[in-house]
Amino acid sequence: LHLTQCRGESFFVLPVPTEDDFVHFMVTRWDKQKSWAVYLGGELGGLITFERFTDWLGTAHIVLKPDFQGKGIAVQACRTAVAEMFETEGLGKLEFTVLAGNLAIGSLLTNIGAVREGTRREHTKRGGVVTDVWEYGLTKTAFSQGLNLGEGLTGASK
Repeated sequence: LHLTQCRGESFFVLPVPTEDDFVHFMVTRWDKQKSWAVYLGGELGGLITFERFTDWLGTAHIVLKPDFQGKGIAVQACRTAVAEMFETEGLGKLEFTVLAGNLAIGSLLTNIGAVREGTRREHTKRGGVVTDVWEYGLTKTAFSQGLNLGEGLTGASK
């Protein structure tokens, strides 16, 4: 697993074919947000992005290819990125917005210590169909307690 971290202004990133292209694209936007590209074996498998709302609260977005899911890759990448967000940004909480029904991302977030906090009804469209979203919250305290319980950055118990 290779996780490349950069800063940028928009999490709606145009497709970039290589890691070097991604890094170049994101460095030009360094001061607006943080983003991590998830690579395994040289293949781009996903993006994790962060944006600060307040001194206490930030939001993060996770986009992963299906073949990068269910193998522990996403858990390791998310724990690494979240740890850095809490440590370097001084946040107390992260929030995540997930399309209702996306059990894979919901499970991933729960695995790193997040809690589903609610549903926003008819919040967005997907494929032209109005859909709900689920809101998850992850506090620095809950995340740190999970790490102290032996989950570490790989998701494996001690």
